[in-house]
Amino acid sequence: MFGFQKRWYEKNRKEAEEWAEFFEDSLAAEIDWFPAKSSGCKALSHILRRNLAYSDRLEFRPTGMYLSFCLGSVIFGGFILWLIPMDFSKVVRFETIETIPFFIGAGFIIFGIIRFLLRCRNRIFDCDVGYYWIGKQNICGLDFPYDENTTKPPVSISNIHAIQLVSEKCGSDNDRYNSYELNLVLKNGKRINVVDHADLRAIRDDAKRLADFISVPVWDVIVGGKKYIPYGLKNKDIKSCDNDHQKKE
Repeated sequence: MFGFQKRWYEKNRKEAEEWAEFFEDSLAAEIDWFPAKSSGCKALSHILRRNLAYSDRLEFRPTGMYLSFCLGSVIFGGFILWLIPMDFSKVVRFETIETIPFFIGAGFIIFGIIRFLLRCRNRIFDCDVGYYWIGKQNICGLDFPYDENTTKPPVSISNIHAIQLVSEKCGSDNDRYNSYELNLVLKNGKRINVVDHADLRAIRDDAKRLADFISVPVWDVIVGGKKYIPYGLKNKDIKSCDNDHQKKE
């Protein structure tokens, strides 16, 4: 193990032990406390909603703002391709200056499509079915096997131990912003990212609502956060972790 890897690992383990003591849960010492994803989202990408067509279901749905962002990227890229007449046979052989705007326009289109495909599917928690999954609404007749070693959806709700909230710095030096992750902590210590965006109030409200719905605690380590325990699990006091976290900073 390289020196910087060892220091990084030791720092992560030290933080994990501190959070385990704060949350009074030994599993917190076994999980990672750095972001589960390497990129964030500057806009509010998803918000938690109840699906009125089902009796016991909550869903993270893409917001109109984020859908507009994806569509706008595709339209802008298409506008660039439409604006500049091109000889496609020369473009693909890099024989003309028009190659540059072509790849810029195509890049915007591809970026918008990829962001749409990766992020614009609903994240579904259904307590009637007993699973969390991504994508299609109607799963009647599908068999979701219980797998305690899974690291991606579908996940049995009974295998979810806690909800973790962590933050990360994203963007370039001239356009830095905070993005916040809502992760599921499984009983085997694995983490699964659900949403990741820059609206702190929305992600905290959604985490609290989801925690009440599936009856697990929230482990919020964002500065200004709290330990939240749903009503049915309130055998401990709720404590603010503002001071604890700021001391570490």
